[in-house]
Amino acid sequence: SLRALDIDYDMSRLAKYTDLAVLDAHLSSASYINGAEPAQADISVFQVIAPPGAAHPNAARWYSHVASFSKSRVASLPGDFEALNPVGVTPPPPQAACEPCAIPAEPA
Repeated sequence: SLRALDIDYDMSRLAKYTDLAVLDAHLSSASYINGAEPAQADISVFQVIAPPGAAHPNAARWYSHVASFSKSRVASLPGDFEALNPVGVTPPPPQAACEPCAIPAEPA
């Protein structure tokens, strides 16, 4: 469906920001992932990256700011939270469907 494609696109779009160089470059001209206002997209990325060091000053500033948000502030942010894979972690392959377990017959 078209909605499923939109979700895949959004996840791919957000996943690229788990690369600190990409995130830092983006934040050189934007305050947050989606522009001027914080959103759930920021929380999605924040939760899977390590604190950026001095090599990524824009990302470090953003990280420090997002880390200061209260739980109620995070809950009130617009947009949808996207569960991303932590940096450096490859998602497991899909599991094959499990065949129904054979239940042994009762002894006669």
